[in-house]
Amino acid sequence: MKGTKTRRGRPPFTLLVADTLYYVGIVLPDRKDLLDEILRVEGEISEMRRSPAYLRIKRNLRYLESRRLGPRTVSIAHPDDPERVMSLRNNSPEMKETILRYRERRDDFQARMDTLYAERNRLQEQLFGQEP
Repeated sequence: MKGTKTRRGRPPFTLLVADTLYYVGIVLPDRKDLLDEILRVEGEISEMRRSPAYLRIKRNLRYLESRRLGPRTVSIAHPDDPERVMSLRNNSPEMKETILRYRERRDDFQARMDTLYAERNRLQEQLFGQEP
């Protein structure tokens, strides 16, 4: 076992117990690999936050929720098909249903981003040994 190499060509870790060397076959992840993974996750988070679909959902939801005054009807993209335009009356059941659909879509994006944030925090804790 003395001449074995790990996947990167380095000898395995050794453990000194009572003047006897033991080879440990477990290879800990390199700091560079962890850093690369953190950067990849942060890139995914950034892409999701800047994606046109997510920005459109947030903008339309904010617009619908802030409607108090103005014309009786509003034209807005359908939550499931952005190519289709809907004409809704203020405070109608259809408008409330559309707001709920937009919230569901936003919550789906947010849940995916939350899992990425949790993954990034786990990797940072593993890399730095503490909470970020």
